[in-house]
Amino acid sequence: MDEQIRQIAQRLQGLRDALDLTAADVAAECAIPLEEYRKAESGTSDISLSI
Repeated sequence: MDEQIRQIAQRLQGLRDALDLTAADVAAECAIPLEEYRKAESGTSDISLSI
């Protein structure tokens, strides 16, 4: 499971970079706190399916 979370986190960061968005941009669009988004993107926290 940890490997899957890490892979998803890498894809999430790659997509954000490809779209030239900041972490704050994505967090705001998802209506979640920036710190929660950063944890998801770093792979230290699982990403809620509701996001």
